[in-house]
Amino acid sequence: MIDDSVEDVVSVWIGISHKSDDDFNAYTRDMQSLHSGSPIQRDFGCGFIDSDCFVAYRSAGHALLPIKRICEEGDCSPRTQARIGERCRELGITQANSLYHHDCSFSEDPPGPLQNDRPYNDRRFIGAFADPDRREFFERLAARR
Repeated sequence: MIDDSVEDVVSVWIGISHKSDDDFNAYTRDMQSLHSGSPIQRDFGCGFIDSDCFVAYRSAGHALLPIKRICEEGDCSPRTQARIGERCRELGITQANSLYHHDCSFSEDPPGPLQNDRPYNDRRFIGAFADPDRREFFERLAARR
């Protein structure tokens, strides 16, 4: 479940996807439409996801990258990259080609309910991490637009 009232926390999902671009993008389509029933809204347990607070990244050519590099390319803050890497090592994840991160706190209820069903568009929930750089990240993102 998403809790976007918590400040300075980022939740991260990382994985390997072999889906076509259309199938991959269908997961987040309509996430900003209130209670659209989009796949991401169902999996995240919410009725709206603000794209200004959500980052979806997929590597060029869907190439497998080390976790550190996917975090860098996917704009995870330097302060959380090490913690994400540690958690991925604990989970046995060494490479990925895609990630999501969302400016929110997220918890699975119950923990790991989708792990055997290709969760979160082929991504696994890695964790929610305290990240004081979140505000700065979204200010940089807004300046790019």
